[in-house]
Amino acid sequence: MGSHEFSYAVYPHSGTFQSAGVIQHAYNFNQPLSVVPGSVCEGFKGRSFFSVDNPAVILETVKIAESITSAAVVRLYEAYGGHARTRLSTSLPVKRVMKCNLLEIPDDDGAVPCSCGDVELSLRPFQITTLLLYFE
Repeated sequence: MGSHEFSYAVYPHSGTFQSAGVIQHAYNFNQPLSVVPGSVCEGFKGRSFFSVDNPAVILETVKIAESITSAAVVRLYEAYGGHARTRLSTSLPVKRVMKCNLLEIPDDDGAVPCSCGDVELSLRPFQITTLLLYFE
């Protein structure tokens, strides 16, 4: 099997893992920030392509859909073990949103209302939700 390397971390905290931000610290440890050199155009304003407004909901994946070139897959999950409502926001020109399964097959009744790039979602404890975002 050869040799293997791994890293681990201990994060002492007071209070609950939710109030201490343990999940965010774990992501920061496992996926450190990467710096890519480049230039900034004059007048450039930073922006976030995707965001959620509830810390209990983790935006895990954003990728191009496997079989639909004009769509992206967004996968989120509820991480705190409770019911959660969140708003997924995007600055991209989304035409429609569909819930789908992990294989990216749209649900028959999976249409999700989208208004100006905002999608309101309700998640059950530890629920994984996968969305197909179709672009204009």
